[in-house]
Amino acid sequence: MNQPFYKVFDDIFPSTLTNTIEKTIFNNLSYQGIDLSPNWKINSNLSYPNSKDVGLDYLVWDKNSYSYDNTFFYLNPLYYFANKLDLVITQITFARMYLQFPSGQDNAEIHTDNNVENKGKVEPDPNIGILLYYINDSEGDTILYKNDRKTEIIKITPKKGRCVFFSNLIPHKAGVPKKSPRAVINYNFKYFNHTIE
Repeated sequence: MNQPFYKVFDDIFPSTLTNTIEKTIFNNLSYQGIDLSPNWKINSNLSYPNSKDVGLDYLVWDKNSYSYDNTFFYLNPLYYFANKLDLVITQITFARMYLQFPSGQDNAEIHTDNNVENKGKVEPDPNIGILLYYINDSEGDTILYKNDRKTEIIKITPKKGRCVFFSNLIPHKAGVPKKSPRAVINYNFKYFNHTIE
């Protein structure tokens, strides 16, 4: 788990799951008659002050709290994925949905998630895996980088039901859609397994 890795997966989720999640996000933001829209927060990407990106954030899970509406519904892709790959999730540190609106201005910053302090330096936690689950087909590729933060490793185009699983040690950024909204669920979690490493 302490070595950088990534893998892209297509078509591992059942269509009932991918269709229900997409429909929930794009049809009135409701699920089983429950209005989800009050739980979405406007995100002007305040963590990246130079960004013109605007979207909606929905906090699914935070390691300090798990009392969000429909949390377990939105964790379905993570647990389905973990079951398929024989992963044992030991802690979910963060999970959010992000609905990003088209703008075409790609100035997101390259970053790592779940940084920790180690001997006075802030660096990515090597014990965290990241799963990005793409809710719909759109533009706005996710780009993974080498440690120099300049050399691209891979670009992943959002496709409904596609996911990418990668090490928290890999710097990355999200591209910006130009024509249609981009919806993704970002899961950060600790795990162990016998097949991925």
